[in-house]
Amino acid sequence: MKNILLNLVVLLLCNANIFAQIKSFTAVINDSDHYTNVRASEKGKIIDKLVDGQMFYVLNENSDPDWYQISYADPKEQKKDFERFYNKVKEGYLHKSKVKFLDQLKNLSVKEIKNGYIFFDENFSLEMTIKEFNIKKHKITKSDGHFISKIDDARPWGIDGDILPEMNELDKVIVTYNKVKIPFPKEAIKNMFQFAINTNYIGVSKLDDRTYFFYSQNSDGAGAYESVWKIVDGKAVQQLISTF
Repeated sequence: MKNILLNLVVLLLCNANIFAQIKSFTAVINDSDHYTNVRASEKGKIIDKLVDGQMFYVLNENSDPDWYQISYADPKEQKKDFERFYNKVKEGYLHKSKVKFLDQLKNLSVKEIKNGYIFFDENFSLEMTIKEFNIKKHKITKSDGHFISKIDDARPWGIDGDILPEMNELDKVIVTYNKVKIPFPKEAIKNMFQFAINTNYIGVSKLDDRTYFFYSQNSDGAGAYESVWKIVDGKAVQQLISTF
């Protein structure tokens, strides 16, 4: 019995093969029919439907005992191979029995590396790293001459109008799928500031052999946000950003 306990302790202390345990507010459907209806209100009329692998964000987890209010990307707004969504979204309600949060899927093992992590299973791995924010390498735009509204001509995530001490940014994400390395496009990682730096707030989940989700909860206070990337056949195809 003592040997068993000792082995368990060693396993928990070893960072070469641990599992990320993050509570995600992003989810996919859980329905044997491979789709589920979105309603205008609790028990209201049907306004849309979600299909297998389509991700959505739960806006208020405890507002109703049977229903979730959700926001989700409008597929009609996907104009490119990769699309970032944060304002082109729709809202509705799903019955709780039809919802499975990303952290309830299979969580990949994770290994710590310099400035980041590698998440992996048999035929898939995702390497992500962060770097220190260097203001000299960015174009800063301020509104009213004081608050930062844009960085490099785009909305910054994870800040509340100002540069923070020891601020970081997501540097790169590289997926290896069936032995082929596929980096995330630059637009998929742009302006992701104050990015999560420990596995309490970051993880990768597997839906099936083709579909994975990389998700993180970043920053805090007024700048807090969750970012989720959907990865199909090793390629990032969609990102959903939600503020807390």
